[in-house]
Amino acid sequence: MSATRAFKFIVTGFFFGLIVSVRSIGVGAPVEVEGAVRQDTAWSGEVLVAGDVLVPEGVTLTIMPGTKVMFVASESSKIEPVYLSMQTEIMVRGRLLVKGGTDRPVVFMPAPEDMNTKRPERGDWGGLIFDGPASGGSVIANARFVMADTAVQTFNSSPAAVGCSFEDCRYGVVCMGGGRPVIAGCVITGGEFGVVAARGSKPSLEATKVEGNEHDLLLRD
Repeated sequence: MSATRAFKFIVTGFFFGLIVSVRSIGVGAPVEVEGAVRQDTAWSGEVLVAGDVLVPEGVTLTIMPGTKVMFVASESSKIEPVYLSMQTEIMVRGRLLVKGGTDRPVVFMPAPEDMNTKRPERGDWGGLIFDGPASGGSVIANARFVMADTAVQTFNSSPAAVGCSFEDCRYGVVCMGGGRPVIAGCVITGGEFGVVAARGSKPSLEATKVEGNEHDLLLRD
């Protein structure tokens, strides 16, 4: 097969009735992913999240410097509990390591219109959800979150976000169900809510600017 011909690579399986797949279609096209990550995996380059992605306990997903992660819009979820997000999301129950660099950040954003079902707008993708204590070892370093519904959501989990920017997201960081996530050296701006913490959750905001949102902080003791 010549270098210019399209190619397709598919791995299949099932979780919650969803076909698990990884596809790369066309030279230079983004790698398309959805479903459960079955083993330690690294993403790089351009990645198109076509459906919900689950990182189960015992599995590590690493996202390399300069990676662009783009999400296709959706109004339904295939990962329980569905009330956490109805949009396309990455649900982390294992470990997520985002290894952006100051000069090569990882970017999480809605897919452009030619790869999507609509023109991108705020709230098109669900964000990163850290569900349970096992996901607390996750670290997000030097990432940009653009136009998410809830960019980072923690539920009884204590991951760390360091050197990140949250831009035009409906919610920047939402903490529920306990946990003490660390938000250090970040900027959260341009959204409806910057940081929201339910009773029992105590995010640590270290050298972080939460400003220019409709509501910057909503913290309940």
